[in-house]
Amino acid sequence: VVLGWDLSAHTRRDQFLISAGGTFGFSLLYGYLQELISVELCHRKLGLFLALAQFTGYTSLSFFFRKLEAGTGRQSGAGG
Repeated sequence: VVLGWDLSAHTRRDQFLISAGGTFGFSLLYGYLQELISVELCHRKLGLFLALAQFTGYTSLSFFFRKLEAGTGRQSGAGG
């Protein structure tokens, strides 16, 4: 159950896509609201800079940890 929505009727692939899409969407919304506050309250001129920096950092770290995990031969997840 995610946000009151039962995902057990969906395939594992669909469950992943729904979860990943929701995480991505909420991340974009969070970044937009964060930038809105910083631009409106702090009168910053560089719109969406913080969201871009966070997204780039998360992407880089995800790639790094994915490669690190692949190098050790370890598989994450349930079972096995």
